[in-house]
Amino acid sequence: MAEGSWTLRCRCKHKAVEHDALTHACAKAGCGCAAFGSPWVCNCDHPWAEHRQVIIDREVKSVAEMMADAAAELNPLDAVQRGGV
Repeated sequence: MAEGSWTLRCRCKHKAVEHDALTHACAKAGCGCAAFGSPWVCNCDHPWAEHRQVIIDREVKSVAEMMADAAAELNPLDAVQRGGV
């Protein structure tokens, strides 16, 4: 329910971030909304509740590490032609 270029809103018209993170009840004064629910449907024709956010951790090498790896792969003797015995 993160906010980005658009804001997901509940049927009570309040933003997703205006609902309690644990109970999902609306935190706006005077609103009787007991749980967040949105009529929003994705381009895949599935409602918001059927989507999951997945976080994938990846190791990222620095440019210096990539250059060191590339240099280690280059063996200067590879370019030398060896003569016959």
